[in-house]
Amino acid sequence: MFEVANTTGHSARRSADAIVMNLWPSRGLLIEGIEVKVSRSDWRRELGNPAKAELIAQYCDKWWIVSPDDIVHEHELPALWGHMVVNENGAIRVKKPAPKKDGVKPLDRNFAAAMLRRASDVDAATFDAAVSMRAAELEKSFEDRVRRAVDRKTMEADRALKTLARIKEAGIDVDSIWDAKELAGQIKLGQRLGRVGSTLKHQIGTLKRALDDLTTFHDELGVES
Repeated sequence: MFEVANTTGHSARRSADAIVMNLWPSRGLLIEGIEVKVSRSDWRRELGNPAKAELIAQYCDKWWIVSPDDIVHEHELPALWGHMVVNENGAIRVKKPAPKKDGVKPLDRNFAAAMLRRASDVDAATFDAAVSMRAAELEKSFEDRVRRAVDRKTMEADRALKTLARIKEAGIDVDSIWDAKELAGQIKLGQRLGRVGSTLKHQIGTLKRALDDLTTFHDELGVES
């Protein structure tokens, strides 16, 4: 949790750059405070009134100073403060371990409220990030559906244009027909006539075969016409 004050509201007098709490009973549920110092002058101001840090450090099992390597001199650190050094690449190493303090003050509601407020800020940021990610996923899904719909409609339009071209090749003046229902009626009529023509052709063939059979039978009987 970042920028945690010693309390909430107008009574806040001091804030730590970060508070870390271990959430496992097997590891002691330790609370550790972290102060970041990026300049020598900032560190010297801290040394000028180290008791000020106790407004929050009193609730912490360990207290750390984090800085570049040339900010804090080893002999300047209070006995119960640890020191972590950040190099130019951002890597952090422990230069002096922070000892676990005895007699740490139990959490009061003011400091607990300050921690919870910052924890809720982290939760809100995480929630906002999750919502943004989900919104992006939904937007992409919507775009994919729209793209598929456009592709499908484009294919249907291509098939319709090809069908129209074949109708024109068959000799139907489509351009002079403005009523779609009329065009559909003509096509259906042609389909029905085609089926009727096929049926008539089959019946004519049957009658022709029957006539041939009768003529052969007539000849075999020797009946004069």
